[in-house]
Order: sequence, then structure tokens, then C-alpha cells
Amino acid sequence: MATRDPGAPALNEPADGTKRAVQSAGGTLQPAIEVENVETALEIAALGVADAITARSILRRQQGKLPAPLYSAPLEPSLYDSFAIVHRRNAVLSRPVQTVIEFAVARMQALAEE
Repeated sequence: MATRDPGAPALNEPADGTKRAVQSAGGTLQPAIEVENVETALEIAALGVADAITARSILRRQQGKLPAPLYSAPLEPSLYDSFAIVHRRNAVLSRPVQTVIEFAVARMQALAEE
């Protein structure tokens, strides 16, 4: 029986990039369960219960914490997430908010280079 978090994006939605990428590689994606927490997904996969789709950089960071090793394979076409920083037009951002934005942008760029 499939269980799904109602707040999570559905993998069976036609616009979902993960499903399209798997299908373009000749596979099918039929999730039995979806989890929001990537660490949980990787632990389940490491136990051999399911597969997980995540960024290779996340797998590298979590590998030593898993009960068994996991291996990665690239998806073609590659998957990308889009992020946006939204604020009111002409709003003056406080220095702490600017710092958070700068940190987030730098972190995203570092992850993209891994």
C-alpha cells in the first residue's frame, strides 16, 4: 500500500523532473513510499529496502553515517532544483538577511561544484 505525505510533491505528477529523467533512461518509477527527510531515505536504501534518488554530494556527506555503503549513478538528463529569494520590491534588506542570502548563494555554488 502506498503512503504519501500530503505536503510532499507527488512523483507521479507529469511535470516532475525525477519521473521524466527515469523514464527517459528507459525505467519506471513506482514509489511505494515517499519521505521528506533525505537522511531517512538513504538509511532505508542502505538497509536494502528501497532505492533513493538524491544528489551525489548529499550521498557523499552521508555515506559514513549509513549502515551499509550506497553507490551512485548519474541520471540523464541531470536533475536540477531551482531556488529563489523573494522580497518586496524596493524593500531594504537588513544586514542579517543579506548575510543569510550571501551564505545561501555561496553554499549552493559550493554544492554545484562538488
